[in-house]
Amino acid sequence: MTAVLGFVEGFGGPAWLAADGRAVDSECTPLVAKSKLVAFAGGRVVVGGAGDRRAFDILCSSPAFEWGDLAATMDGDLGARVRRAVAELRTDLKAGGAVKSTGGGEEHCSGRFLIGVRGQLFVVGTDFGVLGVPRAAIGCGGQAALAAFLALGLGGGLSLDKRLLQALEIVADLDLHVGPPYTVLEVPA
Repeated sequence: MTAVLGFVEGFGGPAWLAADGRAVDSECTPLVAKSKLVAFAGGRVVVGGAGDRRAFDILCSSPAFEWGDLAATMDGDLGARVRRAVAELRTDLKAGGAVKSTGGGEEHCSGRFLIGVRGQLFVVGTDFGVLGVPRAAIGCGGQAALAAFLALGLGGGLSLDKRLLQALEIVADLDLHVGPPYTVLEVPA
């Protein structure tokens, strides 16, 4: 259970991703959490995950994929490159048991992901659909954190990283599955 937020500042970035660090077992006993955000290619690519931790670990450690390649060139449509990358990673997710088949031959991943690359933000759904967005949230506390983040922006005065952090803190007061430590990372354009 978690809250992962992503926001693109202005037109063309940078993008920001933020996540809580709490993890609990099925009995709500706190566990030592691994980061829910991982940076690649010197911070030019940041991946955040919610749902099945195994799916996130597979996505971040795939031996068949180099995350830095996404940020390396400026050629072509970045959204199309992210979709191709997710299609490549799907094989590793299947091999790791993080993909289940449903009726009608559809496949669904047990996790959801946010990918920030070169100042842009992409949501990867459980159906492997990829959508470029200006802001997004995943995880059980994600939507509440996004609402808090947007509301904090109405008054002005706080920097984006402080708003993201404060939004996660607000949700932690409401949801025992969201809590510190918090991570906020900028993805340059």
